[in-house]
Amino acid sequence: MGNFTTWFARSYRAIIIVLVAIMAVMLVILAMQHVSSARVSANAVAGPIPTFSSAPIASKKQPADALTLLEQNDRPFTISVIGDSTGAIDDNWVGQTAQWMSDKYDRPVELHQWSVRVEPNAYQPVQTIGAGANAPIVIWNGSAEGKDITYSLTNWDKLVPVDGAAFDLAFINHGHNVAAGKLATAGDDLLKKITGTMSTAAVIVIGQNPQEDEGGTLGPAQETNVRAWMSSAKRQGYAVVDVLDVFLDQDDYSKLLLGAVHPNRDGFTLWAQAVEKVLSA
Repeated sequence: MGNFTTWFARSYRAIIIVLVAIMAVMLVILAMQHVSSARVSANAVAGPIPTFSSAPIASKKQPADALTLLEQNDRPFTISVIGDSTGAIDDNWVGQTAQWMSDKYDRPVELHQWSVRVEPNAYQPVQTIGAGANAPIVIWNGSAEGKDITYSLTNWDKLVPVDGAAFDLAFINHGHNVAAGKLATAGDDLLKKITGTMSTAAVIVIGQNPQEDEGGTLGPAQETNVRAWMSSAKRQGYAVVDVLDVFLDQDDYSKLLLGAVHPNRDGFTLWAQAVEKVLSA
């Protein structure tokens, strides 16, 4: 019995020693594999860093595409203008652009002008601008004095009284009445609405003229608002008329203003010329 006990004790210790040795070998192997893997990772050539395209998303139709329809002389050409008083007061850019289009395309212009001076607010009797042998250019000028983008969206069905599919071209002309830092966001809401309603129209965003604060200095909030709005529109692929810099590039842009905000006739002539340049590109 004593010999068996001694033999068993020795065998048990031997088994434990063997097991410990096996575990030690396995740990060494695992450690070597880890070191090897780390070396490979350290020496590996890094792959290219992912990049994201900053290219704009093209709008469904550009102005040049829409204007080819003017070559179809027997077909009316329909325009929407959604904006504020800079498209409604006397000598404004809309009327001057309408006269230019009439002369260029030998078409009369039928201008429907929105008014906030009547209750309820509504379009006034049609005005005829220019003359021509071809089918008319029809402008629904929903420019509303003293109003902002919220007003345009709230009164959308009245400002756009015909089927959206009838429109070939649309201008968005807001800015002066929108709170600082809010124009780009509100403008994008209007873009979604206008492109959803007028799915076949080319859309042009207007970056409005600078305005002055008290004392005749440039209003920084307006400039910042307009630049953010133009940047957002361009990034999405929309055509932009940069009226802001057309004015700021002048020796003294204040001579183009009636007061702190609205352009005078000369200012609106520069504005209309900037629109015409985009339409002629």
